[in-house]
Amino acid sequence: MYSAQDARRRHCRQTRRRHRAAAVADLIGSLARSEREGRLQERIRFLCRPSLLIVDEIAYLPVVQGGGNLFFQLVNARYDGVP
Repeated sequence: MYSAQDARRRHCRQTRRRHRAAAVADLIGSLARSEREGRLQERIRFLCRPSLLIVDEIAYLPVVQGGGNLFFQLVNARYDGVP
């Protein structure tokens, strides 16, 4: 049995669209690490490249302090079409 996430991945492969899937905790951890290293905008641009970003486990885990703001910056950049 396939999940909706598997179906989206399969569709992206078939249409040759780039995609990335990650748990929200992993995304926020990656963004926080990049912010500490002074590379936040570079990381956000990297995560804006795929045409589809699948964020999993968004309602299961608590978000660390400041993580919600980092996640919002990513969503906002994708919405604005940051190159």
